[in-house]
Amino acid sequence: MNMIAATLAADADMTLKGDFLRALADPAVRAAVVRVKTAHATLARVERLGLILDAVVRAQCDGASPATLLNETAVELQQQVEEAFADNEALEAAAKAARASVAHALPRILSERLELPGTIVELEKHVRGFDKARDDYRVKLADAGLDQRTIDAVEPVPTRSDLEEWQAAIDDKRARLERINAFVRTAPFFDPVVLGGDISSSFGL
Repeated sequence: MNMIAATLAADADMTLKGDFLRALADPAVRAAVVRVKTAHATLARVERLGLILDAVVRAQCDGASPATLLNETAVELQQQVEEAFADNEALEAAAKAARASVAHALPRILSERLELPGTIVELEKHVRGFDKARDDYRVKLADAGLDQRTIDAVEPVPTRSDLEEWQAAIDDKRARLERINAFVRTAPFFDPVVLGGDISSSFGL
């Protein structure tokens, strides 16, 4: 098992795995990788003289020919290329396995991700309209013929308890949406850890 496969394995160190997955998704890291790859490509085009001189210097110490030493370097680099291909294959295999592990829950997660913003907006409307709704309720009581003393003695609807429940529900759903968005951003690995235990369990993960 190569390093990538070991890092993404089910029994891998969760801190290292999490840091690696976040780095993969980090735009700044991706941009830096592109710059490194560009620099490598440029260096490969222009470092011919340096490679030859280095081989000549090493040949004086080792007694081998510059061509032999350069061929040995080529073999080492080819091995690095093969390891890089293996890393990519391990990454794709891990992503495929991760997608399979959440496939049963993903439709529900994505559906809730679309529904939650609308639910939050509706709850916020209830909160903003709380005072007016209570005033309207008092007006209805007056229209029904109740006297002011009776009206004052009745708890208007919606109640303070209703308001507290709406506010708590807004906080809960905002936090849930934030967790779900964080989970979706871990694609293609879809790391359930970022959902948190309660939310993860609610989706059967």
